[in-house]
Amino acid sequence: MNESFENKYVAEGVSLENKGAGKELIVLAEADETLQKAEIEAIEVILAGRQAEESAIGPKIHEKVSEIEGGAKTLLNSFKEKVTNIVFGQKENEGQPKLPKEIFFPEEELERVKRMGLRGRKEALGEWKEKYAKQKETLANFQEEMIGRIRQCPDMHLDNFRFIKEEANRLGFTPEQKENILSIFNAYARKHNEVASIRREHPNDSELFEALFKSAPKGKIEVVEGPMTLYFKCFNVKDYALIYSQSFSGDKEFTEHDINVANMSQGCSIPTAPIKGLEGCIIAENRFVMNKRFQSVEGFSKVYSPARNEWIDEKIANENILATSENTRIHEEQHAIKRLFFDRLLRRNTFKELLSSKTDNEREKWLANYLRYTRQSAAEPRAKDEILAFFKDGTNPTETLKYLTESKKEGGLYDYLDDDNIEWPSRLQYMLQVENYKKLYDKTRNKIYTEEYHALIENSIHNAEFLEQNGRTKEQVIALLINEPLSKWAKVVGRLVAGKRIAKEK
Repeated sequence: MNESFENKYVAEGVSLENKGAGKELIVLAEADETLQKAEIEAIEVILAGRQAEESAIGPKIHEKVSEIEGGAKTLLNSFKEKVTNIVFGQKENEGQPKLPKEIFFPEEELERVKRMGLRGRKEALGEWKEKYAKQKETLANFQEEMIGRIRQCPDMHLDNFRFIKEEANRLGFTPEQKENILSIFNAYARKHNEVASIRREHPNDSELFEALFKSAPKGKIEVVEGPMTLYFKCFNVKDYALIYSQSFSGDKEFTEHDINVANMSQGCSIPTAPIKGLEGCIIAENRFVMNKRFQSVEGFSKVYSPARNEWIDEKIANENILATSENTRIHEEQHAIKRLFFDRLLRRNTFKELLSSKTDNEREKWLANYLRYTRQSAAEPRAKDEILAFFKDGTNPTETLKYLTESKKEGGLYDYLDDDNIEWPSRLQYMLQVENYKKLYDKTRNKIYTEEYHALIENSIHNAEFLEQNGRTKEQVIALLINEPLSKWAKVVGRLVAGKRIAKEK
């Protein structure tokens, strides 16, 4: 076992333990940072062994590598448990502390059930499923309550964290679940502080826009500061398009087509940021298109009715613009916080499973799951708007497919899945340094980012064309598909076309 690794993190654990309860948030931040460092250094120990194994032959080297891996994993897990116990240590405030529930360890319990004889296994498995479902529900409810408290009291980090600690202990969460909570809350606190800091530097809305996006706004800008978001209301479509297209990154020229595509959407939440630390914190609203859609003529507005397959007059109150704007802001704000939660959990689970999986098939499954998630969040929403914009302009479907599937290396302008556009966790970057992992990544990436994605784009282009060929106008097709994810277009189109045929037969 690597002695320097072991000695270092035993000392780190003692250091954290001696910080004292008076510095809870400092301990929280240091604990999260220390855990990340420990994970990376443990990976380095493990990967060094695997790299040696790749260049050596014989059972002895395999046994030695297995011994190193086992020792590093055992020490890492022991250290993690020690740190989470320090951070989540129960403390009597007033009266008696709440008694914790019995802790349920799903993976360990499932292994125990598998080792049972046939007679009792079925009943035990049923009990395990019931406990597992209950724990999942408890975690989901806890997450919603955690988000609610963050939104209501975004600046009260210490009070919020004390509540989270107390509830995590009371609800009987495992050390691993507590570790995830620690990581998520600390990530939120960092995002919140970055947002608050940049807002203090630039209290004027237009000046904040220019400071972030390196361009003076063309029209009116309003900014709403959220718990971990900056919500930009853009009254000029060019300002909204600048954020939507992420052209502030400097690697893509801002074009008229960007404006047309941006105008397909009412709002956006972008994964990148012009300043490090604000990734996932920037939201924008297209007030230009919202005002345009709610322009009333004698108190009425044209609204498409899918049920009647026609445009109808609908009475609209002027305050609906404000109500829609506020609903959009609240929805996007909640979505940003939930995305932070889910993203952190998925990253940690992917790393854990890649490291513990025994076969390449198992590793490929977890890697594919993560790559699909990044594709669905980073590429598919923007590809959808591009397809509808090209469709509206009458671009040939073959040309649209070429534009949207050409890689950046081939000169493509719409390669949203280029590695430069995807934020990779440092843990996974370390793992990809090993040749076997790199080969597996390249194979899985090609399957998810090229084969599956290109097929999805091609099918989606044909679905829009097919709907128009079956009696809908371009405007109707756009209205029917614009709020549906690409993955559902085929099903939506199938139902609409089938429904129209049935109506004709009647």
